[in-house]
Amino acid sequence: MLVDFAANFHPPYLFLGNENEAYYLSNREDYTRWVAFYNEAYAAIKVVSPETQVGPVFQYERLSGQGAFSQWTTPLWAALEAHDLRRVDVLGLTLYPFLGVATPEEVPDAYLSPLLERIGSKPLAITETGWPAESDGMQTPWEASSSAQLRFIETLDRILESADVNILNWLHLYQMSPQPEGSAAAWFASISLRDAEGNKRAVYEAWAGFLP
Repeated sequence: MLVDFAANFHPPYLFLGNENEAYYLSNREDYTRWVAFYNEAYAAIKVVSPETQVGPVFQYERLSGQGAFSQWTTPLWAALEAHDLRRVDVLGLTLYPFLGVATPEEVPDAYLSPLLERIGSKPLAITETGWPAESDGMQTPWEASSSAQLRFIETLDRILESADVNILNWLHLYQMSPQPEGSAAAWFASISLRDAEGNKRAVYEAWAGFLP
């Protein structure tokens, strides 16, 4: 299926797996087999669509141990280092600093440095990012507001300055339907460019102007 898709559509990018460090954490033995499959898939894709950029995707806060609010304080760099970077054209990341800091201003300029030191000039694809606009009545350790969303764009500008970023994608266009209170999904429901009524949030135009 994967090879047929690449042969028929020649996608510019093709990512294998999502937030793969979670699987490394849950089943390290099978993760080795996953990486072996990834290598086989990479080679097969290149035969039929050599121009397609192929890569894995990691959740950055869990990978780097910077997600203290989710108890992710132990880095999982071995999940990345299990890959042969010669078979990684582009590295995908989901990027949510609010899982470890309360405000956008608290994200350090060198936030991505531990990763960039490992991958060198390899390009990045930020497949998901954003900041919550609402708390939905939950007590959260991070600020959830329209202002925080706007300030997060300034944060992205800071932390991505030294990276080669090929893709930068805000998580949601529309707000998710109501989620069970206290669930992880509820934290992400308002990371959207439009509110629950479909109206543009303040961040909408700012994000459109930020993208090249």
